[in-house]
Amino acid sequence: MPKNRIFLFITSSLILLYSCNNTQKTHTGNCLSIEYNTLGNFKDAKIIIDNTVFFHTKYQDSILMEQYLPEKEVILFTTNEKIASKKMNKIDIAIVLVKKISKSKEYVLLNPQQTLTQGIVKFRRKDKKKIILKTNNNYPAKVKITDCTK
Repeated sequence: MPKNRIFLFITSSLILLYSCNNTQKTHTGNCLSIEYNTLGNFKDAKIIIDNTVFFHTKYQDSILMEQYLPEKEVILFTTNEKIASKKMNKIDIAIVLVKKISKSKEYVLLNPQQTLTQGIVKFRRKDKKKIILKTNNNYPAKVKITDCTK
C-alpha cells in the first residue's frame, strides 16, 4: 500500500508541475514587439521581460510602482462608495510599459512612433543579447519576434 501512495504522489506532482509550466508562452529573440491592438481581459495577466515581472492591475496607485501595468480600466480613487475610473486605450498601456522598461537602461525602443500611434512596443537589448519574454497563455496582447531593422 505505501508503494501505491508514493506512486500516486509522484504522478500527481508531475501532472501538477507539467500543468503549471504549460500556462506560459515563451518568446526569445533579438527584437520583440508587443502589440496592444485589441484590449482583452488583463485580469491576472502578467508579462516577464528577461527576469522582470509586470502584473496588470486596475488600481492607479499600484501602477506607479515598478512592477505594475494598467488594465483596460483603472480606478483613480473611491469616495463614499463611488468610484472614479479611467478607461485606458492601447496607447496608454504601451506608453506605461515603455517608461518602465526604459528605466532599466537595458533596452532600446526601436519605433517610438508606433508606440504613440498604434500601441506597439518594439524593442531590443542594448547589449544585443536575446530577450526572453514570457506571458500567460491568454495574454491579451500579441507578442512577436521581429526584425530589428524595420
